[in-house]
Amino acid sequence: MEAKELIRRLQEHDETVLEDISPTEPRLAEIVSIRELDSEARTLFIRGLARQPSTASTEALVQLLLDEEVQNAALAIHTLSQRKTPPPASALLKVLEQAGEPLIRRELFRLLGQQPDQTLRSAVRNQADREEEEDAQLWALAGLARFGDGEMERKLHEKIHQATSETASALGEIVLYVGSRRLATGLLSWLSQDTIVRWLPPHRNPIGIRMCDLAIWTAHRLGISLQPAPTRLDRYSEPMRIAARKTIETLPKEESP
Repeated sequence: MEAKELIRRLQEHDETVLEDISPTEPRLAEIVSIRELDSEARTLFIRGLARQPSTASTEALVQLLLDEEVQNAALAIHTLSQRKTPPPASALLKVLEQAGEPLIRRELFRLLGQQPDQTLRSAVRNQADREEEEDAQLWALAGLARFGDGEMERKLHEKIHQATSETASALGEIVLYVGSRRLATGLLSWLSQDTIVRWLPPHRNPIGIRMCDLAIWTAHRLGISLQPAPTRLDRYSEPMRIAARKTIETLPKEESP
């Protein structure tokens, strides 16, 4: 497909253009100027770039993180998060310094934490200190904890310890994202909580998952050796809850932040 034809079809919002985009040809990032596309055409462009995991397409997606339409920026960062090779941390930091949308900032902190460049740690922390939106703040702490920032990990540990039924699911995800066994002791407070945090199928007889159940499953997935070991997220017995508490309480001191 010639460049002019490709651009015309994008500008006309022709979704069938995606059927003609292979992993290698046409090279979208090299022949399309973002400035030539309106919002809907940029959405199609991003969907096309998702099919071409090249360095050039990654660079184009980074530019689109600052798209004036939040849904396009969100689609671009979702696409980047699926890439085996993430964008350079320095490029993500430049976007973070300009991005105003909390959703995009949150995901940028997440991506930066996945490839902690210690030379950028101070700059990332400066951005975290300026963060005002609560969810983005939380992921800023998580990203910096993966950088090895002990102070940020301690703050995150405190938030885990103070979790409520409304915040437990998100914090459980963050514990696994950081991957530090030192955060496991923050789950101890959850083990005394019977509040339901989510419901699991079957739909005719759903199972109410409590904070204590989520704590046991999260600790297991974090690599804490629990006996008996859970095989799936479930509503666990009281003896299993007691056993989990004993195991977590006896973690070596160096495993606590």
